[in-house]
Amino acid sequence: MSNDDNNFIIAHFKIEKNQLSKNIINSYENVMKNFNICDIKKERNEKEIKDCEIYIKDKKIDFQYEYAFPKEDIYIIKYKFNKILKLTNFMFYKCNSLIYLDLSNFNTQNVTNMEYMFNDCSSLKSINLKNFDTQKVIYMSNMLSGCESLKSLDLSNFNTQNVTKMNYMFYNCKSLRLLNISNFNTNKVIDMEAMFAGCCSLEKLDLKKFDTKNVDNMRMMFNDCSSLISLDLSGFNTNNLCNISYMFYNCKSLMLLDLSNFNIQHGVSMDSIFYNCNSLINIKVDIFNSKNNVESIFSDCNSLPKNIIKNFSDI
Repeated sequence: MSNDDNNFIIAHFKIEKNQLSKNIINSYENVMKNFNICDIKKERNEKEIKDCEIYIKDKKIDFQYEYAFPKEDIYIIKYKFNKILKLTNFMFYKCNSLIYLDLSNFNTQNVTNMEYMFNDCSSLKSINLKNFDTQKVIYMSNMLSGCESLKSLDLSNFNTQNVTKMNYMFYNCKSLRLLNISNFNTNKVIDMEAMFAGCCSLEKLDLKKFDTKNVDNMRMMFNDCSSLISLDLSGFNTNNLCNISYMFYNCKSLMLLDLSNFNIQHGVSMDSIFYNCNSLINIKVDIFNSKNNVESIFSDCNSLPKNIIKNFSDI
């Protein structure tokens, strides 16, 4: 993908009758107007971007803050880049008419920040991230949060060796049933807050390769993952954790949790960590020294035997 002529994104937007169009492209403009950091130059009052060309239904248009779509339809928009970007954060932020994205020809080899890149693309049903280069990316916070129409995501090709922040990455992807992140390298990640929170259709997650030795925040990490049946966290290193409050809040389908590698020392915040895990029948844990009241930690865990709760008090 070294040839810049092949550096482009294809986006499909479904325009409803009488729908305002200005947010569809304007959300992208909000980021791209900071051209000093995006390697794109533009005068303050210019109407076009010299290093980005836009085509709607194969017709080249001037880049505008608003574009009047003539009728209700599905419009194919091509964003063609004449330079390789360094930042793509907020690129399609709140593009709620976006239904399909093909980024297989988008050159991201120099991108360091992908925060909020697809945030609140609530109608997005499919996204092609084949060939997506993430080797230099440091920030992925909220990258796909609010993509509530996506049903599957295969991110097994992602190179996350330099990523430090994954908080809220898949937050409220509530239709997501299949998520492949089995090859994620989390060696440098420090923040996983609410990473999967609100993924209420997920039944399983493969996190066996997750390295969490540097993570200090897992607050709400699986909050409201109400369909999650099993979760293997036996490889988690929790020596640096400060906050795991609400971590399994409302995980009401979980039956077993192996937290035997969790080192829960005094001072770690654990508010409502197992709240409403009402299918939970067993928890394995070795070191559990919490400032929180044990009864409150297990609030509404109606299937958990009382002797297990008592054992936590004695650890």
